[in-house]
Amino acid sequence: MRKPASFYFFKRKPIVQKDRYECWRGVANLLGFTTQERLRVEWMVFYYTAGKENAALTAQHFGISRKTFHKWSKHFRDSKYDVPSLADRSKAPHRKRHWEVTLIQEERIRRLRKRARARQKPKKRITQLVKEGRPCFLFQLDTIVIYWNSLKRYILTAVDHATKLGYARMYKNKSSRSAADFLYRLRYLVNQPIENLQTDNGSEFAWEFERATAKLGIQRYFSRVKTPKDNSEIERFNQTLEYEWLYNFNLCLDPEELNPGLTEWLIEYNFNRPHQSLDYLPPVAYIEKELAKIRSPVSPMWSASTQDGRLFALCYNEATDRWAAVELV
Repeated sequence: MRKPASFYFFKRKPIVQKDRYECWRGVANLLGFTTQERLRVEWMVFYYTAGKENAALTAQHFGISRKTFHKWSKHFRDSKYDVPSLADRSKAPHRKRHWEVTLIQEERIRRLRKRARARQKPKKRITQLVKEGRPCFLFQLDTIVIYWNSLKRYILTAVDHATKLGYARMYKNKSSRSAADFLYRLRYLVNQPIENLQTDNGSEFAWEFERATAKLGIQRYFSRVKTPKDNSEIERFNQTLEYEWLYNFNLCLDPEELNPGLTEWLIEYNFNRPHQSLDYLPPVAYIEKELAKIRSPVSPMWSASTQDGRLFALCYNEATDRWAAVELV
């Protein structure tokens, strides 16, 4: 008996065709639509199913304006229900400006830029300096920016690499004049020649600040970009200042009111507060210990017994602008 042909072949399963709404979603997946673009597809699905082609109901359901829905619905219908029409469109202008510089002008610009770069003095990075453990061999400077509503205040900070001696002062702006004034005060405070300075590439450390460093005979070094480990000492001093004093109910936007209080904290920091990296000695006591070791003919900067910190108070509380004009030798 001959068997039917269906005996020798598998019975083909029926092909279930998806509805067009599932097809729209599938096309969106294949094209890699973003979340917002997929949401537009859902607008159209809801509009033709549960929304019963009611634009107001669809806009209310998705929390959009009717004008927005009508705009994308028109794009969708005009493209004959083509899903890619719901994708984001380029917002570039139709007419763009073209390069109108001639080859001769372009070559002249290139030569001028090359000549300007050749005139610029290359910056000396801090990695080129061999650090020594002597007082006043290297000071690191930085700026703390304080944001308060629409106001900004700036605290310029400095710390000695070897002795961790710290100094800080608030200003209303971070101009190069403010930084130069801060440098003159720092030089008057330590009462010793400062050999090297390390700063970042901020605008406050240019112009008048550069002239002040040249006037004082100080060599400048710059930190590498996005490398906070280059000035780790000043970063740690900034953190200590912020968490131990500034944000402990001492923040004030008036420099004349904040600086005297900052002076008192600096006296405590430099004369009394022990530092682990200094064998648990305060910076001033450590300086006297190091100077006594080498028996330097130079007299110590301060006495550790000077608990009132008269020199710190002098740098803050007496007439200020005259220190910027003092000829320091």
